Amino acid sequence: MNDSIERVLTESDKRDVEGHPSKNDDREAIWAIRPRWSTPYFVLFTLQVVVGFGIATYDGVSSTTPDKWIQAYFDIILRTGQIGIAAAIITFTVIELLSSTMLMSEWIRVNLVEPAKEKQRARIEMRLEEGRAKGLAEGRAEVIAEMKDWDQRRRAAEQRGETFDEPLPYLENGSSNHQN
Repeated sequence: MNDSIERVLTESDKRDVEGHPSKNDDREAIWAIRPRWSTPYFVLFTLQVVVGFGIATYDGVSSTTPDKWIQAYFDIILRTGQIGIAAAIITFTVIELLSSTMLMSEWIRVNLVEPAKEKQRARIEMRLEEGRAKGLAEGRAEVIAEMKDWDQRRRAAEQRGETFDEPLPYLENGSSNHQN
């Protein structure tokens, strides 16, 4: 029996190391507050209870007469209990809505936004590649056209019997000697 408990504990430690959700986000039951939300929960709960207690105290003290102060005291205690229950329900609902909203926004980011960004990146890269290929083709066509013009001038000079000393339009470094 001890071996099985030890094995389960060891396996759960491995799962945390391997990148599964941390124990900070675990909870035992649906009505339990996740540890990472406990501080905001108790701050919001305490704020509601303090404000509610203040309102209940003010209302109880201002609406009573001196001869019924004991009844006013018990009314304040009763209202404070009701306020505490309402504050717990409201705070739990708000925290769970925030947690669910964050969970949904993370899901949307991972499953919709990131793939859309990746698809757009791929489209942009494809257009860049197309532009590069088109630019290279245009550059080659321009070089070929200039070389043909140079060759025609050279042949025309040879046919006329003139010496042709015009250099090639492009040097080895890729720059053109020929001025249009």
